Amino acid sequence: MMTEDKQLTGWLQKKGDTLKIFDTYKRRWFEQVDTKIFYYENQQSKDPQGHIDLTNFSITRLPKEGNFWPVHINTPQRLYQMLADTEADANYWVKGLTDWKEARTIKPRASRVETDSPSRNSRVEDVGDRRDNRHSLKIFNTQEEATREAKRLELENINLKIELKKQEDKYIALETQSNQSASKSESDQKEMQARYDQLMQDKAKSEIESQQFKLKVEELQHEVNRIQEQSFEKYVCPLLSTKPYQ
Repeated sequence: MMTEDKQLTGWLQKKGDTLKIFDTYKRRWFEQVDTKIFYYENQQSKDPQGHIDLTNFSITRLPKEGNFWPVHINTPQRLYQMLADTEADANYWVKGLTDWKEARTIKPRASRVETDSPSRNSRVEDVGDRRDNRHSLKIFNTQEEATREAKRLELENINLKIELKKQEDKYIALETQSNQSASKSESDQKEMQARYDQLMQDKAKSEIESQQFKLKVEELQHEVNRIQEQSFEKYVCPLLSTKPYQ
């Protein structure tokens, strides 16, 4: 709301240093005191966290962004970016500061006394009026330049956000590809380990079967030897013991 001396107060969300891309908006309580707007952590705070110098400034309301209405105040020191909760709040600050600025810029001219011969004071007033006109024109030019600069900075900020989004998408794609490769590599490694384990089991089984076969061969050899001995004793020995014919 606006008090009797045309000072503005209210809640706004303020962004930090515009040079920092990742700065977030923080809710602050704003109070205008003549040529300065002080902002506090809340309405009960006694010490301000900073101020905006209104000696030379321009204010712009941008199109709605999400659920908020952006309001930018550009000064020679920096660009202040704020978000209003409602469109009415945004219009309140833009119109209030614009009216306040115009009231400070417009100065009533001193009345002149017409005489047949202009006095020295009249000539001084004429010079003063021309200086005031040049000063007003200078302020107007400065405002135009400030507005253009604010738009340029806003466009640059948008381009930076777009570039940052591209970099984030690229990083996500690379990370996804890396995770897929790692997952595939881990799967291949598990498959190779399973094959190796199977080969080792087959080898152990083959060794056992080979040992069993060897034992079987030895048993068969013993059996053959036993049969040969029995055959020798049964058939050959009797023949050897028999006397030859006379």
